[in-house]
Amino acid sequence: MKKGFTLVEAVVAISILGIGVLALAGFFVASAQTTRHARQTTTASNLAQGLIDQETAKSYDELTPGTGTKTKISTDPASPFYIYQQQVNITLVDSNLATA
Repeated sequence: MKKGFTLVEAVVAISILGIGVLALAGFFVASAQTTRHARQTTTASNLAQGLIDQETAKSYDELTPGTGTKTKISTDPASPFYIYQQQVNITLVDSNLATA
């Protein structure tokens, strides 16, 4: 009796291995997309917090009530912040928390 694999056994083994590698590759693609989305969400959150800090540092008299215009964080397409926009909407409230 000869020791070794037949051609059919080798083809079946390679096919099973190939299916496993393709499934693993799909996992890496999904993981990369999830990581990119999480990075963008974190960046947007940090930019928003910075904008909130800027606005809360102003005195009450410096605030202009109304809807602000949307502006890009960066106008340079090569900047990592190019995809983000900012807008500040200010509504004054009285001591009873009623809008003015």
